[in-house]
Amino acid sequence: MGQGDADYTQAIEIDPTDAVPFHNRALARAANGDDGKSADDFAEAIRLDPDDLEALTHHAAASYLKGDFDKALADSAESSACVEGFGGLL
Repeated sequence: MGQGDADYTQAIEIDPTDAVPFHNRALARAANGDDGKSADDFAEAIRLDPDDLEALTHHAAASYLKGDFDKALADSAESSACVEGFGGLL
């Protein structure tokens, strides 16, 4: 486990209701090629903050890379629906 991963894990232990360290640890794990753990962390970040479009998009990518194509497709569709929900503001 890298230092960034350990730091985010410590932040999660301090406040397990904060989506940000889950999101950031997922990014660190993805950068290290750990798509399974990355997808799990993105899923938790989304559970804690369902409006985190970036986490949803990254979760789709991580799910794809670990071979969970159905979940990747569902996340992609959901993130597209979120963007459409902004009424063309993005």
